[in-house]
Amino acid sequence: MARTRPGLAEVVVGIVVFAIVGYGLPVLLNRTGLADEVDTTVFGLFLTALSGVAGLAGFVAADRIRIRHPAAFGLRRTTGRWLLIGVACGILALVLARLAAAAVFYLSSPGEDVQASYREAAGDGVLTVVLSLLFLAVLTPIGEEFLFRGVVATALLRFGAVTGVVGSALSLFQADLAAQGR
Repeated sequence: MARTRPGLAEVVVGIVVFAIVGYGLPVLLNRTGLADEVDTTVFGLFLTALSGVAGLAGFVAADRIRIRHPAAFGLRRTTGRWLLIGVACGILALVLARLAAAAVFYLSSPGEDVQASYREAAGDGVLTVVLSLLFLAVLTPIGEEFLFRGVVATALLRFGAVTGVVGSALSLFQADLAAQGR
């Protein structure tokens, strides 16, 4: 069986499902008033989990268009050594991202606090802090990697490495900007 890369159909379906789940669902809940009926901590946890669930839902939808082998999306087994290297790089990236965010915050006057619901979710005890950390530090990156690297980058790699990497990074950047307006 030939293992082809995902194509335009998988990219479009993945991004559309991601947008519906990640952005459409919170808007729908707010407009119908259902968000107001739920405890703010619970709703904040829901939003933190939704960040990762949307990426995974987009990946699953893209995967279901055609029957594929996971290798078509760049999925493969790895070793414990590479997992440890990944964790170390992730911790380094987290520290650097926090330093960059602090610099931006210090140098500019932020407008709207787009992460208030995340802080609300994490401020209600140890369990909510742990859940928020798992959702934002584990589930969200996994969902983003599966959709934006597994589907979008893999589909764009047929046009060259630069196109694949830059295209998936731009699509993820746009998704992050849209999430701030959620």
